[in-house]
This record gives sequence, C-alpha cells and structure tokens, in this order.
Amino acid sequence: MSLPESQKALLIQSKGSRVVSTTRPVPSPGTNQVLIRVSGSGLNPHDQLVRDLGIIIRSFPWIPANDLAGTVVKLGPGVTKYAVGDRIFGQSDFHAEAPLDHNGAQEYALLRVEASAKIPASLLKNDNGDDAALTLPTNFVAAFWALHDDTGHNLPLPALGLKGNGQPFDFSKHDLLIVGGGARVGQQAVQIAARLDGWRNVVVVAGKRNEAALLKSGATHVIDRSLAPEEQVKQIRAIVGDDLEHAIDTVSHDITLAAAALSNTKKGTVVHLSHVTVDESKVGDKKAGFTYRFSEGASTKPSSIVWAAKVWDALPTWVDQGKILPAPSWTAFDGLDADKTNEFLDKYRDGVAVPDHVHIHLHH
Repeated sequence: MSLPESQKALLIQSKGSRVVSTTRPVPSPGTNQVLIRVSGSGLNPHDQLVRDLGIIIRSFPWIPANDLAGTVVKLGPGVTKYAVGDRIFGQSDFHAEAPLDHNGAQEYALLRVEASAKIPASLLKNDNGDDAALTLPTNFVAAFWALHDDTGHNLPLPALGLKGNGQPFDFSKHDLLIVGGGARVGQQAVQIAARLDGWRNVVVVAGKRNEAALLKSGATHVIDRSLAPEEQVKQIRAIVGDDLEHAIDTVSHDITLAAAALSNTKKGTVVHLSHVTVDESKVGDKKAGFTYRFSEGASTKPSSIVWAAKVWDALPTWVDQGKILPAPSWTAFDGLDADKTNEFLDKYRDGVAVPDHVHIHLHH
C-alpha cells in the first residue's frame, strides 16, 4: 500500500501546555523497527505528568500515549519477526533518538520488535482484540519489571533464561507483598507473581470490591486497604511473620506501609513506581535496614532490551494460556481529539477516578 507523507497527531508543545492537534511526517522504520497504522493507543496517568510537570521525558515537544496497537505497513531493514499486514501491539520506545515517532497519539508510529508482539490469537477472536491488547503494555511491563528488572527486585525467571541478580531464588519459599493490588499494574503483578513466578504467599493490599477478582488471579490473601495502617501491618505480619523481604507498591506516594511490613531482622526492599516518601519513624526497628527503589518499567531500557525481547515473545502465549489476562474493560473515544485527551488528563491531575484504561481509537 502507498503511505502518506504526513499524518495527524496530538502534541504537547511545552511543559504546562495543553494537548493540541497537529500534522507531522510519517516516519520510516529503521533497524529492529516496524511502522504500524495505529488502530488504537492507550493513555496513562504518566501522560498527565508529562503534560503538566514535564517529568519522565527528556524534552518537548511530546506526543502522548505509550501503549500502541495496529497493523504493520512497513518493515525496517532485516526485520523477520513480522510481515506486512500483521496485527501487533507494544510499548513505545522512550529511549529512541526520535521518541515522538514511537508514541501512539498519531496515525502511524514505529514499534521496536523487541518491545512488541503479535496480538494473541485468543484476543483476535473478538472484535475488541486490539482494545484488550492495549491494556497490557504499560501495565504488564511495569509489573514484570518491578519483579525482574535490575531497577526492581532483579529476580530470575529460569523459564525464559532471565538470570536476575545471578543468585538462585526459590519463589516457593518466599512471600511477596503488593500494595495497590486493585490498580491496573497491581492486577498484573498478582498474575505474574502467582502464575509465572510461584511465590509462597502473594499478599495484596486492596479495596474489598477487588478481593474476589484478586483471589481468582492468584492472590493468597487480600488485606482491606480501608483499615488503619497499623491494622494492615498486623494482618500482613500474621501471614508472613518476620520473613518479608520483597514488596511492591504500585500506587502510593508514601511507602511507609510497605516498609513497615518488611522483616525487622532481614534486609528487605520496597519497589515503587512513582516519586515517594517514607516515614522511617513508623517502619519499626529494621535491624538489618531496608531499601526502596524506583522501577522504570520501560521495555527498551538499554540494560533490559535483550531480555525484554524474550518477555515480549512469550507474552502472547501466556495470554492464550490464561496465565496473563488483559483488563476486562476500558474507556474509548474516537479520533485524535485534543479536547477529549485533555479532559482525561485533567481527571488524572485532579484525582478524579478513571477506573478503566483510556483508549484513543484511530483506524478502528
């Protein structure tokens, strides 16, 4: 098919500016890249942080949406993983020389072959297969990287040949705490921990309305997040004792709860996904100390790109096997609508609940 030279897109021109409509060139794929005709892209809370605070990204201007799905229309030199016409999904390349070419709020975009996959066959059975796939990239990657990347817990996954920190690790003899299990990243973390890793206990802090779904996904225990923090810690410790060394907080800006649940006699770690504080006066007597670290959750991070390709190659099979499931619902609007995009980003800014992943439908 002949490709246009220019395309419609959404753009954030500078920090604090509103999303606007624009036109820009259609990019051409390079090595390890393909060009897709975008069927849909996914907005996330970090898109609001980019727009309003200018964090996460290197420079402006910026195109929002890092979750993409679409049809391959052109292959980069030497690409054999895909053929023109394949329907694929993936995560944009934050680390590209021209990152705007890789983001989703435009008609055509680039995807790295190492950070993408064919849409799973089980999802393509439904008319909304692209939408279902779009709920996975950022949420799955953030959760998986929190467990297995060197910015996270850096644990091995022998089934994929991932060595982690190089030390053997028997998941069946260790417990994991996930704070924010009802959030989209938290839901993915529960599935990965239970169905891929096989932790002894997967203890989740979440709202009661999410309890049944989390237990079905593999959580062994769900602690009601509406309880007082001291009671939450008491209930967590009733399950794990003083052995907890690994925790993930997917939502909080204050990780004191997760830190307090860690062992007082073994050095534990909290992996978090946002900028955080911790009140060390409330975490207990950590005789061995504790650490906390931010996990980037980017497939194309140079130190993880090689094994990221293995994870993305395996993801469709995990989905088809029912080990990793996409979100059951989403919210969508049609077209590259700057006003609608700003409306949802404003909700993230103002703390208004946006329960579903938000999708922009393009060629749908």
